[in-house]
Amino acid sequence: ALKRQEATASMTQANNHRLQKLFVDVHVGAFLTAGGGSFLPSIGVTGIPVTLVPGFELKSSELKELQVEQGESEGKYFGELKTKIEADLILQLYQNIISRQTAEERLALLEGELIPNLEAGLKLARGRLGHGGSQNDILEASQALDGAKTERNMAQLSKSQASSTINFLLGRAPHSALDIHLDKDEALQALSAFMQ
Repeated sequence: ALKRQEATASMTQANNHRLQKLFVDVHVGAFLTAGGGSFLPSIGVTGIPVTLVPGFELKSSELKELQVEQGESEGKYFGELKTKIEADLILQLYQNIISRQTAEERLALLEGELIPNLEAGLKLARGRLGHGGSQNDILEASQALDGAKTERNMAQLSKSQASSTINFLLGRAPHSALDIHLDKDEALQALSAFMQ
């Protein structure tokens, strides 16, 4: 975006003059006018007369002012576009940091408490099968365990996707290790401060 701003500045400077076009007409052959021959010099090295007719066009002051204004507006546009892109990238970075940390917290809860408790409950239901327990108890415990494992897989996928996006935004390889020490509240405060 910085290069575009520089380019628009140089285009604005280039448009800041009254001359619109310079040209040279080249006439090959006899240069005759309505009144007969002309008095313009001809170059006849090959025996064929070649006549050069220089010319120029002036642009109106209104056109000059419009072109200068257009160049300045484009420079402002690219400056604002750069700011918006930076803000969008920072927002994406913070959103993915929060998503990653939420997925890590969910994984810790699932793997640390929920899945071990459900595995113990399934083992207990299997142990009670002959002693007052039913096949339905085993089925319910097994379904609850499968649901928790599916949720764990989803949390792992969410963490992996957020990590890959963070690495991409930081210009690193997708599976590079991340060591982020920013909790959700700090991330929200930093984002709020940047947006103001």
